[in-house]
Amino acid sequence: MYLDGKVQFGGDMYLDEKAQFGGTTSSQSDIRTINSQVFQKEIADQGITWLLLSYTPTLKGYQLIESIIELVGSGMQGALQVGSINCETEPSFCKDLGIYPRGVPRVFIYSYVASEKGCLVEYNGDLSVFSG
Repeated sequence: MYLDGKVQFGGDMYLDEKAQFGGTTSSQSDIRTINSQVFQKEIADQGITWLLLSYTPTLKGYQLIESIIELVGSGMQGALQVGSINCETEPSFCKDLGIYPRGVPRVFIYSYVASEKGCLVEYNGDLSVFSG
């Protein structure tokens, strides 16, 4: 949600949409681009937890969220992988997973809660806790 040029991540926490984290650009990003082949080969049931951003390039605020999850990934030093799924170029894949962004970028966690099979769960918490 947006209010006066700020992105709301949850509760009463807002971040300025122009905030910069880590000074990286897309070309230097540690975020892995995910498509259906990469998902099946490197994510699905591989025993690794992933933080995944579902977006389209026209969505306002996606670069800010991408910066935050990139920081989370680098801070976890390999214990958590981060990736992004461009639903503009992968619409069928996003639809199949049920992760198509609905007006705002969405963040999902692919993890292993109670079984050997991984599951994809939307993160609805406050992303701003990761930014500083």
